[in-house]
This record gives sequence, structure tokens and C-alpha cells, in this order.
Amino acid sequence: MRTIENGVRIEKSVLLEYAGEIFNPVLTPILNKNLTKNGSKLIMFIIDQNVGYSEDFSVHITTKLPNPHYKSEISIATNIINFTIAPAGLDEQLLAETVCIERPKPEVQRDSLIVQAAKDTDDTGLVQDDILKLLSSVTGSILENETVTQALDKSKEIVREIRIQFKRLKKQLHQLIQLLINIEIYHEVYH
Repeated sequence: MRTIENGVRIEKSVLLEYAGEIFNPVLTPILNKNLTKNGSKLIMFIIDQNVGYSEDFSVHITTKLPNPHYKSEISIATNIINFTIAPAGLDEQLLAETVCIERPKPEVQRDSLIVQAAKDTDDTGLVQDDILKLLSSVTGSILENETVTQALDKSKEIVREIRIQFKRLKKQLHQLIQLLINIEIYHEVYH
């Protein structure tokens, strides 16, 4: 605690390492920046004394917890940054940012392709669910039931349209991947 007090006093940043999910209540005025003004000076009350406060003071807290759950008071008073990322994911994010800056249109296309593919997958699942519901509710011969045959024909048409669209999306995604690979090669060669 004296380290933090000295950091406030001498205008230095303080690093608290290996923090858990529960913080000592003594940190509350520091995290919340509970300041009072005494003339032209900013004062912070820490433990049992008033300490002169500088705007250059900051507290950085790190943790080894994979997914910490802090109380709302801590979450509100701090900026939480999660640096847990796999190298492949980081590469993908950096490449996406690079493409977004250098060529924003392909990145927008890629995002829309991903959204469309997810929608098509959902639509296919809905068609399958509808068919299963119809089949389970049929009494008698399935082939003689007009509602079932119409629903099967309709679902067949929907699935055919989704397959055509999926092939088109797959081709566009392949073209975008080639573009991304070319940009990545460019960066490797020229940087």
C-alpha cells in the first residue's frame, strides 16, 4: 500500500501484479479517484492520511486469471483489457485490420459472406425442422398427404437455392482469401 501511496505522491505509475478477483477496500478511493481540492492542489485520502494527487499517476493491474469476474464497482472504475489470445487469432485480427485499412471493400464483403453463410445454415435447419414436424404429425400414408408433398417440394426448392447461393458465396470467399493471401505476401516481402 505504501508503494501506491508513494506513486500518488511522486507522480509515478504503479503496477499491481497477479491480482485476484477481490480487491482490498483500501484501493477503492484510488480506483474511483476520490479527490478533493485543497486550494489549487488535488488531494486523495489514502488509509489514514491526505496525499497530494497528480494527474500523471496511474494504476495498472494485471492478473493471471483466465476469465476474471470483478465486482461491478471494480469494472466501472477500471478499463479491463483481455490479452488472452492465440497467435493464430492475433494474426487473423491483424490481417483483418490491415485489409480493412488498405482495402475496406473486401473486408465488408467477407463479413457479409460470413453473415449470409450463417443465415443459410439457419434456414436449412428450419426447413429440416419443418419437415420433421410434418412427418411426425402425418397419419396414414406420407405419399398420399398433399400437405407433406407440397412441403417437401418447397423445402427441396429452398435447399436447392441455398446450395446455389452457398456455391456462389464459397467462390467469393475463395477470391477474398486469395486477396488476403496476396496482401499478406506483400507485407512479408515489403516490411
